Amino acid sequence: MTLFGFAASAVGAVFSGGVLKVIIDRFSMTKNEQYQALIMLVEQLQKNVDENNEKVARLEKDSAEWRDKYYTELEEKYKLANEVRKLTTELQKFNKTHTN
Repeated sequence: MTLFGFAASAVGAVFSGGVLKVIIDRFSMTKNEQYQALIMLVEQLQKNVDENNEKVARLEKDSAEWRDKYYTELEEKYKLANEVRKLTTELQKFNKTHTN
């Protein structure tokens, strides 16, 4: 096994929470034990999927809220910029008529 393969196996074992050990031990297990281990793995994977789906839903909600807030602020800034532009134009007209 190469160093990269060993490192990948080690990282995989750490992140999978012992799944690699279960696979290695599989060869010394009875069919019933293999079935129970498979059920346990499927349940754990489903739990992980459910947790990830909850996180994704929260992130989607947060991003939607942020997007709404951002565009609301952007619209407000645009309105204020237009108002400032109008007032600047009026002030320039006023200054021209009252300085001559």
